[in-house]
Amino acid sequence: MPPSGCWGHAMHESSEQTAPYSAFIWYHADAGLSGSLQTWVEDMGGQLKVRSRLLVRSEPGRTTFMEIYEGIADNAEQAADVVRRIETCAAQQACCSALDSPRRAELFARAGDSSI
Repeated sequence: MPPSGCWGHAMHESSEQTAPYSAFIWYHADAGLSGSLQTWVEDMGGQLKVRSRLLVRSEPGRTTFMEIYEGIADNAEQAADVVRRIETCAAQQACCSALDSPRRAELFARAGDSSI
């Protein structure tokens, strides 16, 4: 059972993206984890109330996943706090403990946003 405070209910997609910062978290993992990772990303996005997606790239001998959480914060400091929350929750998930590489997070701001 997921830990309290680290599991959402469903994927949430907002029709309007107001916050300019988004998080991209990537790692290598067995392709067989795809289903459980997809569920994890959808649930985390639901908890955060942001649009979340899981992308995958398969190459011979390696599968790369990228979690995307869009519009998570209005500034870099808040965005970093959200990523810390995501990573704290991820550390408690069985699917995230079975990865082939560390999780790597990067923050990006929407181009042309006047609040940046």
